[in-house]
Amino acid sequence: MKLDIIGSVASGKTTLARELSEIYNIPF
Repeated sequence: MKLDIIGSVASGKTTLARELSEIYNIPF
């Protein structure tokens, strides 16, 4: 699965991606 998370600098994209990877059991 590949997701694109779009947002400005320092908007929490990486944090969101890490949380989603834990919830859906996908590698980050």
